[in-house]
Amino acid sequence: MMNGTPAIPAYYAALPGLDIIRQVGVDRIRASSQGMTRRLLDLVDAAGFRSVASRDPERLAGTVAVDVPEAARVATTLNARDFVVDYRPGVGIRLSPHFYNTMDEIDAIMAELTDIVTTKAYGSGA
Repeated sequence: MMNGTPAIPAYYAALPGLDIIRQVGVDRIRASSQGMTRRLLDLVDAAGFRSVASRDPERLAGTVAVDVPEAARVATTLNARDFVVDYRPGVGIRLSPHFYNTMDEIDAIMAELTDIVTTKAYGSGA
């Protein structure tokens, strides 16, 4: 409480999200996350890209950073094509699947990312 009054509206706004997590279950969310990050890493390795993410299943986090040539431009292109990613200098493009994502979406974003890197087709793709 040293920072003053808690953000009560933000607390109430977060309650529905917490309820969804409770309904789905943290263990199921974790298992789903591990499966999707494992799939991402397999595709990253198959494409010959670099990632500093741990390959140890117990240490896998919910985010995989993929370092590719022109990563900032690739991230901008992915976002323009409705793949929501974020770029971090020095580590690359962050991909963060969650329990509401599917393996087909994992395959789709990695296919798109690989195509952009291979063809250097930067831009909106429109």
